[in-house]
Amino acid sequence: MNNLIFQKLYLRKEINFYYTGFLFSVLLTVFPFFIVVENLFNKNTNYFLVLFFGFLQILVHLKYFLHLKLSISSSWNIVFLFFTIIIVCIILSGSLWIMYNIQCNTTFNTLCD
Repeated sequence: MNNLIFQKLYLRKEINFYYTGFLFSVLLTVFPFFIVVENLFNKNTNYFLVLFFGFLQILVHLKYFLHLKLSISSSWNIVFLFFTIIIVCIILSGSLWIMYNIQCNTTFNTLCD
């Protein structure tokens, strides 16, 4: 009986944790959308703010949905996270490089010279 009460309390705490993460994710999506649609600042400031809110949203997802903590006990999780980031950067930069070269080889573009 006592174990069941602790499980329900833990489940309630976990659900509240997910609700908080969802709320932050929605806010970090709506704010940049509103900034861009209403054109509140100049183009460069809007660009910087969208990137900043995107970075904050990545951190929110890591904390609230992936439960990544920066403690010694979860150091392997951080190593795997950095490895994943490196692999994604390699894939994205390689894809952009290939697309740029395809554009240069298939069109007469002055940007490629």
